[in-house]
Amino acid sequence: MFIDAPERPRYLVDQFTDGRVLMNNTVYEGMKLRYDVFNDMFEAQLGQNMTIIDPVSNPIDTIYCNGYKFVRKFLQPDKSEVLSHVAVLYGKKGQALFKKFNVYLNPVTEPDGYSEAKPANFNASNPDYYLGKGETVLLIKGAKSFAAFFEVELRLVKEVVKTNQLRLQNEKDLITLFRELIH
Repeated sequence: MFIDAPERPRYLVDQFTDGRVLMNNTVYEGMKLRYDVFNDMFEAQLGQNMTIIDPVSNPIDTIYCNGYKFVRKFLQPDKSEVLSHVAVLYGKKGQALFKKFNVYLNPVTEPDGYSEAKPANFNASNPDYYLGKGETVLLIKGAKSFAAFFEVELRLVKEVVKTNQLRLQNEKDLITLFRELIH
């Protein structure tokens, strides 16, 4: 029988790294932070203590950690509104392309006749990408999402994709498409 402690990490990066927090127009430099992707919250190491920074109860505007700029946004992953941390991949003119990291938990599996028992573990899954303007956030499902968000014809989006040989499953290509459409 396994303990329900997962083997693999649920963090974007296991170790605490130097980060910066912007809260109420005050910048806090050099904080030791790590992002718990599974629980969608940051952990801050303050001396020997650790503090949890969740998106709902903390009035933090922006967190810089692991090379990303994280902001809080209301997302609608399954028709319910959830306040989440998302990474800003590119922003201009009050509009932004966001990335939502995802991790899922594989539960403990008991042995059966053909396989051994396995402990619980975390696995990273594909991130979700969103387009945002103000409080409006739209999950990217394909070229139609870009057309609706930028209020342009779908053929224009498809033309940009074809001309630049973009794949909408590729993060760099999503950024390129966003840049082309926002100019």
